[in-house]
Amino acid sequence: VPKTGGLLLTLQDKDTKQFTLYEYSFATGALEPFFTNTQSNLTGAFSADYRHLAYMSRQKNNTPYQLYVMNTATAELTQVTNDANTIKREPSWSRTGAYLAYAVQPAGLQGADLSNPDRWQTFLVDRAGKTLGVVGGLHPFFSPDDKTLFVLRANGIYAFPVEQFTANDAGVPDALDGTLVVPTITSPDLPASRSAKVVVSPDQAKLVWLVPKQELVRVFTVVEWSPLTLVKDADIQTIAYGAAFSPDNQFLALQQAQLVSGELANAKIAVYKLSDLRMNEVLDLSSYNPGFIWLGGWR
Repeated sequence: VPKTGGLLLTLQDKDTKQFTLYEYSFATGALEPFFTNTQSNLTGAFSADYRHLAYMSRQKNNTPYQLYVMNTATAELTQVTNDANTIKREPSWSRTGAYLAYAVQPAGLQGADLSNPDRWQTFLVDRAGKTLGVVGGLHPFFSPDDKTLFVLRANGIYAFPVEQFTANDAGVPDALDGTLVVPTITSPDLPASRSAKVVVSPDQAKLVWLVPKQELVRVFTVVEWSPLTLVKDADIQTIAYGAAFSPDNQFLALQQAQLVSGELANAKIAVYKLSDLRMNEVLDLSSYNPGFIWLGGWR
């Protein structure tokens, strides 16, 4: 297990229901709040150079979450969005930092539709907060050259050329279908779920696909980005809802849990060495709400 660096986590207090961003230190073993404020902060993500942190925050319980960017050296804050979309989460940086993408839960989405990734939306914005496009799907990520936005839908990973959005000077383009580039790895008899997730390594040579309903984490090597082409490396049999690669691309942290009498319990962070998948448990999260934990990044 690495002896330096830290993991960024969103945790929810079981009693107050407040969301807080924490950082776990590998050097000290301490789990500390990332901010000193008392606002509700969640789902942070570091930029490729680790100089900026994107996260969602709301000032009061009755206001929408908005996207903020913090300079990690100076702590200077910039509010990126200011709109009525109440639930925003999972910001993702383009490689150059020119764009951010994030997930939005549309108003009125509930019940079975809430678990369908196709009913969620991914917003693409520039650093000034201008909305460049909106597509259906979740868990956005970008190609290394910033030319392609990828999202996860029920039947796989879809690709959208970023130029389709940036070339439209008249405003947000109409809904785009995108291209299915990697079919789903889930069993067809399982319902689609928003809890599946895709995470890419900092060097963008590895990709993990989490399918908690199948107790599956699949590790891929990225052979090519245009079109996205993956080769399976290995499967990890565990229920995992979040993942983060180490900055040196040698380790994978997973936010794991267990099903106990049909309910999630015993949440923890485990770290796997990618060369041989040896695992070490590093953090017990059983005192937090296991249904609302996000593993955001590793620096």
